[in-house]
Amino acid sequence: MQYSKILPFLYLAACFSNIAVIWTYKFFAYKETKKLLYPQTVPTIIGLIAGNLLIPSYGVIGAMYTTLIIALSYFILLAIWYSTYHPKPL
Repeated sequence: MQYSKILPFLYLAACFSNIAVIWTYKFFAYKETKKLLYPQTVPTIIGLIAGNLLIPSYGVIGAMYTTLIIALSYFILLAIWYSTYHPKPL
């Protein structure tokens, strides 16, 4: 199997992850990091479960799906969290 076919999915995961990091930096800048506990813990748990289920069965493809699931869940949770608890300017 050619692993070059999974690169677009990994790039997509990287895009979602980088956008989420930009929002994360704003919480750090305004010293509101306690608000990031939930949106960072849930994707970690999802990743552990997905990794244990997908990687043994599908190998590299399972790892790619796990990475994409983690990035999307972090992006979605942080987007919801950011719109709810938007850091206020000083």
